[in-house]
Amino acid sequence: MNLGIIQARMSSQRLPGKVLKTIRGIPILLMMIDRVKQSKMIDDLMVATSTDKSDDVIILFCKRWNIGCFRGSLNNVLDRYYQCAMKGAYYIPENIVRLTADCPLIEPKIIDETIKYHLEGNFDFTYNCGYPDGLDVEVMTFGTLEWAWQEAKSEYDREHVTPFMRKHCNKIGIYRNSIDLSTVKMSVDTEEDFERVSKIIEFCISPEGDICLSR
Repeated sequence: MNLGIIQARMSSQRLPGKVLKTIRGIPILLMMIDRVKQSKMIDDLMVATSTDKSDDVIILFCKRWNIGCFRGSLNNVLDRYYQCAMKGAYYIPENIVRLTADCPLIEPKIIDETIKYHLEGNFDFTYNCGYPDGLDVEVMTFGTLEWAWQEAKSEYDREHVTPFMRKHCNKIGIYRNSIDLSTVKMSVDTEEDFERVSKIIEFCISPEGDICLSR
């Protein structure tokens, strides 16, 4: 089983509350969830937020939209991921797909291709490379997540979840794009990013309300 975990918090330093900012009245996080749910390789999806009071609104959001949600440490996001994988679902997943909540243009096909590459290569940890910032996907086995949770000691490694895996995993898969588009920014970190992504979504919106990136 492949469990997708979207990390989300309201206390972003550069753009507070960004995950629930709206485009055409739709919160960024809801847009992202809708796109992730189109993945054929993710079996279940959770939002992992923090126990900080500022994130109460994310809990209410998840309840409203019937989305699984787990609360953990604000700054020790590695622990939040591990506890979410252990306790958030009704099972311990074989693989965890790490996603961040500021990527409303995430592409389901790229998610699936990265997971498939991870499974076929029997990798401990896999990430995609050469895609625009905002189409990032990281996949790890549960065993790898548990190992990193036990071994990673630095504040940086525990806050950012996967740097320890990138440095120390024995078997790492890198799913590379055929063209390097890594300088293209499609995530939302600042107000400028939000305006740019809003324009992309406005341009790509279909008459049915879907985001059609193939337009």
